[in-house]
Amino acid sequence: MKSRLHIVSVLCLLFMCADSYADDVDQYPNFPFYVGFGFGYGDTDWNSLIDHDHIGLVEISAPSSAKTGGLNMQGFFGYHLSKYFSLEVRYEQYPDATVNFAHVEVKDLVIDGASLPFNIPVENPYNLYSFKTSTDQIAMVGKAFVTVSEAYHISVFADFGLSYEHRSDILTDMGMYMPTFGGGIMYRFAPRFLTSLDYEYTVGEGKSVMDPARYFMPFLYSINLKIAYLFKF
Repeated sequence: MKSRLHIVSVLCLLFMCADSYADDVDQYPNFPFYVGFGFGYGDTDWNSLIDHDHIGLVEISAPSSAKTGGLNMQGFFGYHLSKYFSLEVRYEQYPDATVNFAHVEVKDLVIDGASLPFNIPVENPYNLYSFKTSTDQIAMVGKAFVTVSEAYHISVFADFGLSYEHRSDILTDMGMYMPTFGGGIMYRFAPRFLTSLDYEYTVGEGKSVMDPARYFMPFLYSINLKIAYLFKF
């Protein structure tokens, strides 16, 4: 009950802040820069690499399972070209993933629809059965806004840009430039403060090779609650 009262109190305070400057909706030219942070849920989608069909030798080198998803953190800096457009640079740290490989024997392999008639343990090309991997990215995006409510300073937006995605673990340390895009809803609850709920997606890459885990660049998903402070130099 107390937690509900706290939530209601915060919401009332935010709307009171909005009402207190109802005539102040054109402040963006005066405070064009913004900086902030966000947190939420992120996923690196290693599960998309799992060999569910047990296709021959792919089963040896593809992960058997993966534990992904968790707390996502980001920081960002941007500039409002107008009330309807902005440019933003952000850094995002995704939750670590744990990737597992099965213990496979030759008799378990299925090639051309038939199981092999002998039993020999087979090592995967990495000589390990589990590893932890980290992913982060830095991105530059352009944002386009559409006003939903002038009275309450609510807008929806879409963004698109270029990301440098970086993966680091025992198998590799590599980076790639990838397209990134997303969207969300933004609420300006005080003359110099914004909050938003964003969904963001960054394209990854998976190669069809004998050791796919070595060359996989994760597909990144995240949903974040963000807060920003508006200022000028």
